[in-house]
Amino acid sequence: MKTRSRASRTAATLLAALLTAPLASVPSATAGDYPAGERINPATLERGASTPLLRLVGRTIVDGETTVKVTGSPTVTLVGRVGEDYLVLTSDLDQQEPHTPGWQLRRVTRAGEQAVLFEGSDSQPEQAHLAEGGAHVVLGSERRTGSVLRVLDTTTGDLVTRRAFSFVSVLGFAPRRMVVSRWETRSVRARTFWWNPFRDRLTRIAGVGGYIADVSTDRLGLITEVHDEGGCQKVVRLSRPREVIWRSCDDLALAFSPTGRRMVTSLIFMDGPPPGLVQVRGAHGRLLDTYRAEWFGAIHWESDRRLLLQAAGRKTVAMTRCTLRSCERISPLCRLGDREPWEVMPVWQFADESLRDR
Repeated sequence: MKTRSRASRTAATLLAALLTAPLASVPSATAGDYPAGERINPATLERGASTPLLRLVGRTIVDGETTVKVTGSPTVTLVGRVGEDYLVLTSDLDQQEPHTPGWQLRRVTRAGEQAVLFEGSDSQPEQAHLAEGGAHVVLGSERRTGSVLRVLDTTTGDLVTRRAFSFVSVLGFAPRRMVVSRWETRSVRARTFWWNPFRDRLTRIAGVGGYIADVSTDRLGLITEVHDEGGCQKVVRLSRPREVIWRSCDDLALAFSPTGRRMVTSLIFMDGPPPGLVQVRGAHGRLLDTYRAEWFGAIHWESDRRLLLQAAGRKTVAMTRCTLRSCERISPLCRLGDREPWEVMPVWQFADESLRDR
């Protein structure tokens, strides 16, 4: 897969980093073990209204009726909304020959004006998380010996603090502190903790690694067990980690709905290609529906009951909106020909917001 929501991309990356067993383990469940559910073929779906949610399509920011082309760089990553403006990371890395590292954090207005807040001459940060409220952003970069997290002011671009860790990933950023998961290495054990960058204070959350967190819905996913035949995870309350909401040795959470009443899940382990399957579950894990396609890209909750899925059939790919037992197409239809879905349809990157935030 080439593109997913930020939450699902983080979950997949962290799962690989946290496991001491290889991902090619034998899964305890396969795609064939689940109900048939809904088979998404974009070419057969009725056309519905587009989503008003803030997103980046290729290099164009789309925010309701507002569209802004980000110029000056071939590679753009959406970080989120800051007041009336937008925050993006830009890089020329994919286009430069010979290789010349360099990236910029830019604030873009609705009129298309761009201001460079911060720039680096090294490789583009692998992680970028906007704090709730938008006042600060954390950028995470990997080094040979570990991770470096930088916290910046989104108005001035000033560096608030910089700290080196053993290999870590940021899972969520509240206004004054963030959820951080430390990866398992030969010298350190995995764990999950709060980091307050303004006081440089660490507070333990769990003695195992986290793979997903959502501060607004008070959710945290933790890897609890790994063995040759698979592994197990649990979703807990972030504020009360001992309170288990759902646990499974078959599936893990990819994204939580805006109130946490539902979640998107998929298989923990898989042999070979991705299963082309995602599930919608209730807050405590009850299976509500299953969606299948040849490929899934971006996954994002539009509301508690509406799920946006970038999905491909055998000949076409499009963005779809699904509710229980029903889906519609909300973007133009792109024909695959002999190419892969991500090669013919612009990448959709959603900001961390839903219809509740508009």
